[in-house]
This record gives sequence, C-alpha cells and structure tokens, in this order.
Amino acid sequence: MLNRERLTRLHRDLRDESVLTVYLDTDQHDPAQRGVWRTRLDRACAELGRELEATGGDTAPFLAARQRLEASLPEDGLLPGDGWVAFASPREVHYADEVPFSVPNLVLWENGPYVAPYFRGLKQLRPAILLVAD
Repeated sequence: MLNRERLTRLHRDLRDESVLTVYLDTDQHDPAQRGVWRTRLDRACAELGRELEATGGDTAPFLAARQRLEASLPEDGLLPGDGWVAFASPREVHYADEVPFSVPNLVLWENGPYVAPYFRGLKQLRPAILLVAD
C-alpha cells in the first residue's frame, strides 16, 4: 500500500503523462457478486475507448495502458481486500494493489493519476489513541 509520501511522489512523477486510473470496490459479501468488479472494469474501459474514438483522440496509448493493466490482474479473477487501485501508463503499471479501505468504482484516462480517493482512504486509516482517566 502507498503511504502519503509515495502517493505524492507518484502523482508528481506522472502529472504530465497519460494515466489509466482504476478504483474498484471489491468488498463483496455475496459470493455471486465476487466477479462484478470485472464487468464494471470492462464496461468502463470500453466506454473510455468509445469516447476517445468519438473525439478523434489517439487510442493507441490508452489501449497499451489497458493491456498492461490487464496483465497485472490476478489470474484467478479474485481481488482481495475492500478495494483495489491501479495506475497504468502506456509504458508500465506504476501501482496495482489491494487497499484496506472502500473506494468508489472509477476508471479514468487523463494526464496524471487521479489520487483524491486514495488520499481520502488514507485519512480513514489514521490511528487514534483514546485515553480515559479518572
């Protein structure tokens, strides 16, 4: 899992590069819903591809990033944890791992990684100390 400093560095390093950002909610309690993340990811990527084609954008970098992302997914099709996050550029997957907090289902193709949901999740993990004195 990324800490605040590593996430900030990743954002800074990739801010001028096209990045496929993926947030998936994988906290499914119903066994029949375990593979829903895959359907959501495929639909969102297909929609992004159609939008790029419709606007006359270059789809080759997007397709390369998507291919790299696909290669980083587990072969058994199960994503553990409450959420899963990935940042992929056309040249490599910079980060792909489970996170111990819930994230929204979100797939974006833009300059730089979209890190706001990750920062919100990190804030949830702050340790708290409670002292009760009598």
